[in-house]
Amino acid sequence: MPNKEPKGAKAPKTSESKNVKITDITELIERCNKPFVCRFLLDQDVIELPVKRLSPAFEEKISAIRRNIPLPPMIKGNKPEENVYNFNDPAFVKAKDAAELVIRALSIYEGCPAIRDGKPNLLNQDEILDYVQGLFTNDLLNVIWWTIQGGGFDTRVGERVGFTSPTDSQES
Repeated sequence: MPNKEPKGAKAPKTSESKNVKITDITELIERCNKPFVCRFLLDQDVIELPVKRLSPAFEEKISAIRRNIPLPPMIKGNKPEENVYNFNDPAFVKAKDAAELVIRALSIYEGCPAIRDGKPNLLNQDEILDYVQGLFTNDLLNVIWWTIQGGGFDTRVGERVGFTSPTDSQES
């Protein structure tokens, strides 16, 4: 009896990459403003969720949240140059983790129209955090977030077109 492959077990076929010559900046702007796909396997089905790239203004908002995380306390050394930050300080870890959850929620809300459309027009970051955190597991939220953060870019183009790379020379 032949093994039947579960529905959706294979990744969808994608067309081969092609070289595209950009002659006008508006072509690049149009391409960058198009949604791209967050693709993942869920219960044997390949899910394709449209997401979008985050704007530089939004990225700055995220950076400001990170900059506002208070520094951890200093552990004093015998000499001033031996002082080090205590990155394991519970208060610091709690503040950093809380900020990262807000950053993830805001990024997903901004970068995933399907999620944003579930509760449009939320402006308060605590409301956005509560909404996004209540949708899915942390694993799935991370998959969506990492895809949005990656911006749809694949920096391995050289590897795909036959150039050598450090990963090509590593032995298994």
